[in-house]
Amino acid sequence: MAGDCFSPWLFVIGPFRFGKPPKWYYLCAAFKRRGHKVPFFCFIPDRMYTEEIQELLTKKFEEESFRDCFLVEIEQHGKTVRVFVDSDSGMTFEKCQKLSRYLEHVFDEKSWFGSDYTLEVSSPGITRPLLYPRQYCKNIGRGLKVKLADGSQYEGTILDADQQQITLTREEVRKEGKKKIKETIEMQLPYEAIAEAKIMIKI
Repeated sequence: MAGDCFSPWLFVIGPFRFGKPPKWYYLCAAFKRRGHKVPFFCFIPDRMYTEEIQELLTKKFEEESFRDCFLVEIEQHGKTVRVFVDSDSGMTFEKCQKLSRYLEHVFDEKSWFGSDYTLEVSSPGITRPLLYPRQYCKNIGRGLKVKLADGSQYEGTILDADQQQITLTREEVRKEGKKKIKETIEMQLPYEAIAEAKIMIKI
């Protein structure tokens, strides 16, 4: 309509909880109609439910058949939700399927994402970085590529791992005269010193 336009300002109002994001909010923009400012409100739901999904899985992991499982990461892009779960004994298709059905039931019951969402539940896979001590522990004996916080990089085999650090072992060759001598070097790396660590894929 002639003479109508939007003003270049907007703000958000809604119920904020201390320390937590709002469940919903309103977007308010100034709509200028024939020289008069008229507030224009648009209801926008907050669709991030990572905290709730984490709580659901924590509860599920108390069951006997899932006690060795742990959450690695949750990714949400619009209505696509990806949940990465690992297990001390190894993730199976059956476990992923049961967890997916469990989450789907809650999603549908609470209508968090409507009816046209996509949910993917899987193990992290060896191409994703290790994030938790339990992941290092279950991969003892496998090759690891490590990038430290100071920028240095190392490759070796995970010899040991606990809740504070990993022990990485690697072989180095040094010359002593005309001889080549192999040496086994062990490194203790605390988790806080590791910027990124990935399992090495053997071809």
